Amino acid sequence: MALKPTIYKVDLSLSDMDQHRYHQQRMTLALHPSETEERLLVRLLAYAHCYEEGIEFTRGISQTDEPDVWQHTLTGEIEQWIEVGQPDAERVIAAGRKSRRVSVYAYGSSCRVWQQKQAPKLLSMGNLSLCVLPYDSLQLLISGLSRNCQCTLMINDGEWMVTLGDVSVTLVPEWLQCPETVS
Repeated sequence: MALKPTIYKVDLSLSDMDQHRYHQQRMTLALHPSETEERLLVRLLAYAHCYEEGIEFTRGISQTDEPDVWQHTLTGEIEQWIEVGQPDAERVIAAGRKSRRVSVYAYGSSCRVWQQKQAPKLLSMGNLSLCVLPYDSLQLLISGLSRNCQCTLMINDGEWMVTLGDVSVTLVPEWLQCPETVS
């Protein structure tokens, strides 16, 4: 019998003063049996950071032809392709051909190794945002994750003040390719 996903209910509140975006949403997230809570958290943060009308989570980690999060235009074209983790450069380059914008939110204890091997292949992409999230800060945040929680993301001057449950952390993402440079 196949393992079922673990369901999380999250009340998300976004206040992005840098991009003048504000959003509140009650959402249901499914943690795939092969997925870590860290990955679930990064998917949630990527969704919130890239929030625009029509953004949505995809069918999940088992779908190799879809990103973690995406947004379509009214005509069905892919507006945003959002990957989390340490994706292969060829996958990201292919995504850049399919969508107007690509964002990668890299994380993990081995992220520096990935950054040295994969990131140089990606930095010539004109439609790419490439962000590395700090490992230690994410580890602190995970302790606030529960099956029914509140998540607040406030972005100001490039700093992310994140509250998850009763845990608050300031994340300073490292932008290898800034979103302001993406057309």
